[in-house]
Amino acid sequence: MILIADSGSTKTHWRLVVRGKVVSAFTTQGLNPYYCTSETYATVLESGLPKDYQANELKTVFFYSAGCAGKEMADIARSSLAKFFKNAEVNVYSDMLAAARALFGKGKGLFIILGSGASVGYYNGESIEQKSPSLGFVLGDEGSGAYLGKKLIKAWLYGELPNDLSFQLKVECPFEVSQILKRIYSEPFPNRFLASFVPFLEKNSGHPFVNQMVDDAFEDLIRHHLLRYSDFFRLPIGVVGSVGSIFGKNLSKLIEAKGGKISRILHYPIDEMVRFHIENT
Repeated sequence: MILIADSGSTKTHWRLVVRGKVVSAFTTQGLNPYYCTSETYATVLESGLPKDYQANELKTVFFYSAGCAGKEMADIARSSLAKFFKNAEVNVYSDMLAAARALFGKGKGLFIILGSGASVGYYNGESIEQKSPSLGFVLGDEGSGAYLGKKLIKAWLYGELPNDLSFQLKVECPFEVSQILKRIYSEPFPNRFLASFVPFLEKNSGHPFVNQMVDDAFEDLIRHHLLRYSDFFRLPIGVVGSVGSIFGKNLSKLIEAKGGKISRILHYPIDEMVRFHIENT
């Protein structure tokens, strides 16, 4: 019996697999070790796992997560999970490897993660190579949900939004400036708060201002990350994540204008990850 998880900063998708078949699928909050303590892992697992589920029966856990590319954060996640899954071998990997395996299996390609956060990298069929680091929502994450939310809020508070969008946003987000700043600078998970504005952008995706905002964010992603790979136009390009799925047409258009081509877009990679592990475990 194995448990496979794909965790972003907002959500974690879990699949329990027994003898090559998925017997349970469930979702909990995101478990990015940059934002979660060991106690957070325990609380989320205790409340989020199915009630008839026996953690001690697990043999293997494959946990893929944002924030786990480096050894230090991966070790934090591993030790936190091992305290809960006491009899299981716990394997922790980055969300980049999850995206790559889901998109390409053991093939080669460039992957783009576009959810609450963002990452770009090259997958050689076994390991990941990045030409530019993932810097998180404060310094980077170009094109991500948090990046788009930040651009939207800034335009709104600076009085740069068209009147129709400004009125609609004020109805849906009745916060004072001080409250917004508190959510971003003083309260937990500011990246989730910023990314929570993506549904507003999706609902207004036909608006010229929103369309241009999304294009500008993706141009930043392409310039700072994708174009670092000089042969990107020769490789298949795959995209995973909610933002990539919602605004896939915008991203495809901009990448094709640079000579590349998106071969596949997955909203969630978890089911393809399950396929990978069933075939390779």
